[in-house]
Amino acid sequence: MVRRGGAPIGTETIRIVADVRDAILAVKYKLTAEFKNAADKIKQNFAKLGKNIDQFGQKLEKKLPKQMQEAAENATSAAISQVERFRDRIKLLWQHIQHYLSFTIGVQLVMRSVRALQQTIELFTEFEKRVTMAAAVSGYFGKSFDVAVASISKLAISLGKKTIYSANEIAEAMYSIASAGYDVGEITEKDLIPILNYAASQQIDLSDATEIVVKTLKEFGNQGETTASIVDKFTAAISNSFLNAKRLAEGMKYVGAMAAEVGVSLDETLASLALLVDRGYEGSQAGQRLNMILTKLLKPTEEAKKALNTLGLSIEDLNPETNSLIEILYKLRAAGFSATEASAMFRSRTAAAALTLVENADAVARLSMEMKYASGITEELAKRQIDTLSGALALLRNNVTALAISIGRDLKPIIIAVADAIQDHLIPVVKALSAPLQALGVFFSRASGGSKTLIGVLLSMVTAGVVVLGYLKLLSLALRVIGEDFVASAITAVGFRKALTALGVGVGAFINQALNLGSTASLVGLSFSSLTAE
Repeated sequence: MVRRGGAPIGTETIRIVADVRDAILAVKYKLTAEFKNAADKIKQNFAKLGKNIDQFGQKLEKKLPKQMQEAAENATSAAISQVERFRDRIKLLWQHIQHYLSFTIGVQLVMRSVRALQQTIELFTEFEKRVTMAAAVSGYFGKSFDVAVASISKLAISLGKKTIYSANEIAEAMYSIASAGYDVGEITEKDLIPILNYAASQQIDLSDATEIVVKTLKEFGNQGETTASIVDKFTAAISNSFLNAKRLAEGMKYVGAMAAEVGVSLDETLASLALLVDRGYEGSQAGQRLNMILTKLLKPTEEAKKALNTLGLSIEDLNPETNSLIEILYKLRAAGFSATEASAMFRSRTAAAALTLVENADAVARLSMEMKYASGITEELAKRQIDTLSGALALLRNNVTALAISIGRDLKPIIIAVADAIQDHLIPVVKALSAPLQALGVFFSRASGGSKTLIGVLLSMVTAGVVVLGYLKLLSLALRVIGEDFVASAITAVGFRKALTALGVGVGAFINQALNLGSTASLVGLSFSSLTAE
């Protein structure tokens, strides 16, 4: 389909318009049917009520003396007339309710449609901004910029439909990746899926997951690590220790760069962090202690060299650039490394952490081995998180977001044209019309005290007149709804009371019998339930 002017309308937009039209028709048919059923029930209830009154009148006629028969007939006719008028009032009220409901539903549909359109535009604007920033930070210009924007948009929307993170969140993650120096125009779904899986499996913000994974990739990428292997090792470390995503990120912040610099593997780094956290260290403390241990092993002090000589070890035996961290730990344990040597080689706080690692070298080795065989664990956990109610709702939200972005893309040319028209034509007209108002404002500002008082009095009189007219309008409406017939019926009822008193019949008993309250209470309740039912 092509809109007037030649611009194509997206198929998703056409489908949304059709759905909204069908929803409006369904609501209309449902309300019409409910209104008809309620009106029929009220009519039946009042018919039964009138029949009960007729029956009571016939019984009463047989019991009344001949001289009271005429009075009884008049009173009964008056009561029936009153019920009929009340029925008419209810019918009129029901018509007002129908009109009000129709108007309210229409207003709600319009308001919600406007709000949905506004949110759609906001979603698309935010998405477009993030995608544009990601392409710009990657260094694209000219035609290549448009190609990069299209590629990033397509990837973000595609992943948003498959994961619990929206296209906007994925676009923001791609901006973070671009800021780290990577070319987002060349990033594929294979590169991003592991980061999304890690964030989903640990239930953390996508921005936090992106930051730690990208930083680790920059640090350990030269060792052959990829986003997939990094997140699997993160997940394995978290699953086998007291580490969590936050503690791991804090620890890696302090030790990641140093470990990668001296050649310690990511497996050994994470295993050491996990062991220290299991022994009571916070994530940041574990990272700081491990950083200091590696630093002192790389550049030992003279006192440390003497301590190593007493153990029969040399500097080269413990050089982290030529020996793995696990090998160093085993060498120190085999040589009888104790608190004395630890205090000589490290500071007091670092010495305790070093001694803990040496004494638990087997545990560090075991945790390191867990990292090597953790392939696919993150993806499996992410799938389990998605296969929940919250995951299903997130997928639904993301698909709605993708649809909103598609609609926003279709509306973009129209919005731009309207904005240009307002700027080029409407604003100059408003400025021209504002000149007399500005002159009036200058006049008021220069008016003397007496003139200002007069103006205030005139404004007060106008305001009071509007309020009085409003009250009169409300009073007129009330009288029209109640009507004079109600007052006349009340007077008739008063006269009829005198007749009942002369017969020795109580008013309460008569009303109870006339209306047959015991048998018709349910009918009256049903009538008002129909009136108030949604």
